[in-house]
Amino acid sequence: MKPIVTRALIGANVLAFVLFSPYTPYAQEIFGTLGLVPGDFQIWQPLTSLFLHGGFIHLAFNMIALWSLGPAIERELGAVKFTLLYFASGLTGALAVLVLPGMPFVPTVGASGAIVGLMGALAVFYPNASIAMFFVPMRARTAALAFGGITILLMFVDQGSGISHAGHLGGLIGGLALSKYLQNNKIGATRRFDWGHEHANPYSRPMSRGRTETRPAEVQLIYDPATGRYYLNKRLD
Repeated sequence: MKPIVTRALIGANVLAFVLFSPYTPYAQEIFGTLGLVPGDFQIWQPLTSLFLHGGFIHLAFNMIALWSLGPAIERELGAVKFTLLYFASGLTGALAVLVLPGMPFVPTVGASGAIVGLMGALAVFYPNASIAMFFVPMRARTAALAFGGITILLMFVDQGSGISHAGHLGGLIGGLALSKYLQNNKIGATRRFDWGHEHANPYSRPMSRGRTETRPAEVQLIYDPATGRYYLNKRLD
């Protein structure tokens, strides 16, 4: 299954960056209208703000992260439910920006909330996948909890950096909650919950008796918030 939605989202973000470049003389007006501004809220802002980025580096990091996390989750859920998860995470991130204390007249932009929601989904569907946090390898579930704890701390001690920690936290919570609901109701595209299928879990290796076992050493997804870098899926020997 090709990650058509992941590719489409990356294309849409790149196109929006070209059309609504932060480097144009009209960037302030564009971001003030289409970005998420709690003190001047408009109904379309939670959606349109997901496709705006504050610079090329901001866009590049987010798109690398989306390509790193998106295909596995899209393969797990299918195109429709993956799309729902992505935008639901983005909207819960926007909700957090609106209700938590912050800078009410500074536009919040970027796909980070939705992408962090995919990290939450990874922790639910593939909790034993390996992720590097601050250069320390750990399981996806542990990494999501660590990211959430660090984000809560940064909300209090890093208020002037321009990073939307509230949006990250809201996106993570949204991704975790919706993914857990889908998992509990066995809603997905690949029948991951049918342990009789050898390929039910793309992060698994076959066991005896026709079952599968999750092995964190088989696939490595790497995200390191210390450097802001994301790395593509890597199959290990």
